[in-house]
Amino acid sequence: MQENITSFQREQLEKALKLFIEAFRDYIVEILSREYGEADWAVKYKAALKPEHQLNWEREKAKGRSARDMIDYTHLRNFALQFKHSAALKADFQEDVHVLPTRLSDIYYKIRNRIRHDEETIPKDDYIQFWLHLRAIARAIKNPSLIEALKTLENDDAMKHTTTEVPTRLAEVSPAETPTGRHNEYALQKQIVEVPRASLFLPILVRGQKAHVVHLCEADVVNNRPVRGFIFEQSGHSITLFSLIENTYQGRDTTHAKGKCQLKEVRVEDKTLTVVLEQNEVSPQPNINAPQGIKALYRQESLVVECSVEMAFDKIVFQLWVNDKSYTGEIQTHFAPPQLISDVAMDFGSEASQIVVHTRGRGETLRRFPLLKEMQEQFYKELQGPFHQEDTSEKERLDTEKGFFRSQIFIRQKDAVFFKQTQPNAHQANDLVCTLTKKGDIDNLRKTHFLIANPKLAHLGAYGNFEIQFKDTSSNELGSQKNDFGELVTDIQQAIIYHFLHTILGRLDLHAGKTHSRFINIKFLVPNVLDQAAVSNLITQTYQFLRQPQIADIYRIRGIEVGTLSESDASFLGCWQDEAIRKANAKYLIIDVGKGTTDFSIIESNAQMELSSTYRSGFIGAGNVLTYAFIETVVSAFLGEQATDVLRQKLLRIMTSAFTDIVNQNTFLDIIEGLKQNYRFKGIKPLSALLTAEKREEVVNLVIKSDASSNVLNKINEALEDALKNHKSIADEFGFINNAVQAVADEINQKVAKALHDPTGEKLPNYFHKVILTGRGFLFEPLVAAIRQTFSQTLLPFHTADELKRICLRGAFSGRVINYDSNLVGMPRLHTLLYQKATSQAKPQEIINDGQKTSVYTPSDGISEMIHQFKFPNWFGDSKPITKDSDEPAPLAVEKEKIPPPSTSPLLRFLAEGNPIAGTQYRASQHTIGVSGVKYLCEGYNGPLDLMFDGERIWMRTDGGLKALQVPLDFFGGQSMVWKTLFPYFNATAKEHTPIDHSQPDPDDVI
Repeated sequence: MQENITSFQREQLEKALKLFIEAFRDYIVEILSREYGEADWAVKYKAALKPEHQLNWEREKAKGRSARDMIDYTHLRNFALQFKHSAALKADFQEDVHVLPTRLSDIYYKIRNRIRHDEETIPKDDYIQFWLHLRAIARAIKNPSLIEALKTLENDDAMKHTTTEVPTRLAEVSPAETPTGRHNEYALQKQIVEVPRASLFLPILVRGQKAHVVHLCEADVVNNRPVRGFIFEQSGHSITLFSLIENTYQGRDTTHAKGKCQLKEVRVEDKTLTVVLEQNEVSPQPNINAPQGIKALYRQESLVVECSVEMAFDKIVFQLWVNDKSYTGEIQTHFAPPQLISDVAMDFGSEASQIVVHTRGRGETLRRFPLLKEMQEQFYKELQGPFHQEDTSEKERLDTEKGFFRSQIFIRQKDAVFFKQTQPNAHQANDLVCTLTKKGDIDNLRKTHFLIANPKLAHLGAYGNFEIQFKDTSSNELGSQKNDFGELVTDIQQAIIYHFLHTILGRLDLHAGKTHSRFINIKFLVPNVLDQAAVSNLITQTYQFLRQPQIADIYRIRGIEVGTLSESDASFLGCWQDEAIRKANAKYLIIDVGKGTTDFSIIESNAQMELSSTYRSGFIGAGNVLTYAFIETVVSAFLGEQATDVLRQKLLRIMTSAFTDIVNQNTFLDIIEGLKQNYRFKGIKPLSALLTAEKREEVVNLVIKSDASSNVLNKINEALEDALKNHKSIADEFGFINNAVQAVADEINQKVAKALHDPTGEKLPNYFHKVILTGRGFLFEPLVAAIRQTFSQTLLPFHTADELKRICLRGAFSGRVINYDSNLVGMPRLHTLLYQKATSQAKPQEIINDGQKTSVYTPSDGISEMIHQFKFPNWFGDSKPITKDSDEPAPLAVEKEKIPPPSTSPLLRFLAEGNPIAGTQYRASQHTIGVSGVKYLCEGYNGPLDLMFDGERIWMRTDGGLKALQVPLDFFGGQSMVWKTLFPYFNATAKEHTPIDHSQPDPDDVI
C-alpha cells in the first residue's frame, strides 16, 4: 500500500482546490451580504483578518482587485473563528460550526500549502481527510454543482487506482462525513474517524448518577466532539449538578495517562457555572468556598457540586490547570420544573417498535404511545387502513393498549425526494422513506419501492445494495442524482427515527397548547450487539436534529437529553419491582428473545440493592430461527419422499421470488406465524397426515415443472388453509422444530457459560438467584422448556404477550439506573488466539482476559453443525478463532494478574483510569479486543495494552497518542446468518444466506 499520494492524485487535488475556493468565496459574500448588506460585507470581512492580512488586503485593493477575489485560503480559518456566532453560519453548519476552523486549517496547511510549495510527498491519510472535509463543507453550504464536481474528481481517481490503496487502519467516520461515492469506496472510506483533539478527559457523574466524559482542550484548540446536554429537574431543596469520579482525569498518551485534581474555585458569570480545577495528588480539602446558592463538598473523597433549586445555568465549564496550562471543556445544562419535562422511551425494534411518552409530575399511568394512529392523523390523513405497519398477530389482539408499529418501511427507488429531517409524508408519493402504507397498495408499491422489513439491522447488509435515483439534484440534501442504498442506509434509519419524533412532538403540541415550552429526555433501547460507534452516532444525530432552530422553534424545545439503555438491562429494571425477584447480594441472568435478536445480561445487586450489569451480550437469531424450522417442516411435508436438496431449493426459490405474488407470500408467512404461536407438544398432528394426496401431488408436479412465475405458493396456501380448518398447529414430524429450539437454547447456554469462565457449564444450574425470560420469543413454550433444563428451578418466565414486550419500557421509567446510565456498550476484554497446527485434530483455544479473570475457552462445534439433514443454515456463525499454520509458535497463556479489589465499580474505575488489563503486551497479529460480541483490532500497533473510553469511542492509548480500535472490514460478512425467506418481498433467493450483523456471535464483553 502506498503511504503517499500519486502524481495523478496531486492533479486531482489541484483541481479540487480551485473549485472549492471559488465556491467558498461566493458563499462568504452571500452570507455576509445577507447579514451586513452588499455595501458593508467586505468591511466586516477585512476587520476579521489578521493585521498582516489586512495590510495585504489594502495593497491588492489599490491594484484594483475586487473584494470577492481577494478572499483566499490564508483567511478562511480566521473567518470561521470570527464569524462562528453568525446566525447564517450556525444555520448551515449546525454542530459542525465548531469544527469548521480546524477543517479549513487542515485544508490549508496539510494540502494547499504543500501543493503550492511543490512538496514531493503528501501522506495518503491527509489526502483522504481532505476529501472528507471538502464534502462536508460543500454539503453544508448547499452547493450541488460543487458536490457533483468533487464526486467526479474522486471517481476519476477511484477508476485509476485500486481501492486497496485506501488505508484500512483508520476507524469509522461520523454520519456527517459519510462519503457519497460508490458503494465499495463507501465501505472502505467509512473507516476514517477524527481522533479527539482534547488533551485531557474528565470523567464525571451528572446528577450524581449518569456517567459522562468531558473533553478538555487547550485554549487555542477547537473541540471536535459534540457537546452533550443534560436536564436538571427543579424539585426538592437542592439539585446535584455533578460529582467527579475519584477526582481523576485521563490523558491521551501513556506519559500523561492519568492524574488527580482538586477544586480551586467555583464562580457564576452570565448563565455559566465555571468550575476551576488544578492538578493535585494530595488528599482533597475538606471545605470549599463557593458563591451563594452553590455547595461544593467531598463525599467519599470525591467532589460533589450542588446548587439551590432556584438557580439555573446554560452550561458548566470545566477548567483544569496542569503544569501552568489550562484545559477547558463544557456540558450544556437545562433546568426545568417536572411538568415541563417529557420522558420518551423508544424501543426501535427489529419486528415491532414501541414508544412510551410520559410527562413528569402528573402521576400518569405508563401507556404505549399510539404511534401508528398519531402518524396517520397528523401526516397521512388521506390514508385509511389497514396498514402494513399494523401489528396484527393473534397474541397482540389481546393487548388492549396496542401501540406497536410494525417495522415495514418502503424505500422509493426512482424520482425520490429525501431530506431526512422533514416530517413524514412531506413530499407524499415521492418521499424516499415511506413510513406508513396501505396494505392493499402492495402490488403498486412493489413496482416503485423496495421493502425494508427490518430497518433496525438494514445497515448491516440484510438487503444487499440497489440504486436509488432522485428526482433531481435539488431534491436531496447531498445534491446527488443517484446513490446506492448502502450509502444512504444510515441516514434512512435516522429519518425513520425522526418521523417517530415528529409524531411524538406533534402530539405534545396538541396536548400542551402552543404557549408551553418543553424539555425532551429521550432514552433509546438498543440491542447488545450494537457496536459503540453506532450507539454514539445515534445519540449525536438525535441531538443535532432536535437542536436545529427550525425544529426547536416549531416544537418550542428548550432543552434536550439523549441516552441509551441495553434492551436486556431495561427488561430487568422492569422486573425489579417484583418482590419475588428483589434480593441483596444476588446474581441474575435476564434473557430477551425477540424475533431477530437474542440479548442477555448478567446483573448483580449489592448489599444496598444497587444494580450493576457485569456482563451483557447477544447474537442474531431468535424467533426467526423457529419460523424457519416451521417453513422447512411445511416444505418437507408437501414434498414428502421427493424432498431432495434440489427440489427443496427450487420450491424455496419460487416462494421467495420477486415474480411470486406478494399477497400469497404474506398469506404464507401469516399461516407460518399462526402455526408457531399455537404450537404445543400434544394434541397436534403431522401436516403430512392432514394433507390430501391430491394436494401434495399437485404441488410436487408444479415445483418440478414450473418456474418462479407459477402459482405454486397459492396452491400451498389453499392446501394449508383446508388442512388446518380444525387444527391450529402441526407436529414436529421431521425434528426440525426441536432442533431449532435446541440450537437457540444451546447458544444461550454456551455464551453464558463462557461469560462465567465456565466452559463446562457446571455452575449454571445454581449460579443465579433468578433467570428471567422476556421477549416475544418466549411465547414459544418449548423454548422456555429447553432453557429450564439448563437453569433448573431458578427460571422465572413472564408469559403474557403484553408483559413480554412492554416490560422493557417499564424498566426505562423505573427511576433506577444500571452502570451509572452509561452509554458505554461494554467493558473491553483481551482475546489471545492460540494457533493450532493445520493437521491437528485438537480444537483451537482462546485465552480471554478481562483484567480480573483469565480463562482458556475451547469453542463448541455444536451450534455450527447442520441441525437437520437438509442443511439447516448456520444462524450463529462460526465461533472458532482464526487459525494459522503450525510454523508460528503459540503465544504463552496470559497469567492471571493479581489485582486488588477496586474501590469503585469496574465501570467507574475504567472511566477514571482506563487500562483495565494492565501489564499486557498487545500484538495486532495475535490479539483482538472484544466488546459486546464485537471483536475490534488496532491495526499496526504492537505494544503495551492501554485502553480508555472518551465518552464516544474506546481507544488504544500509546506513547504517541490515541489509536482507534476498528471492526475489520471482513468482519461485516459471513458471521451470523438469517435466511431471506423471512423477508420474501423482493429479489430474495432461497439459496442466499445474508449476513445481518457485523459482530461475531460470542459475548466478549464485561460491563
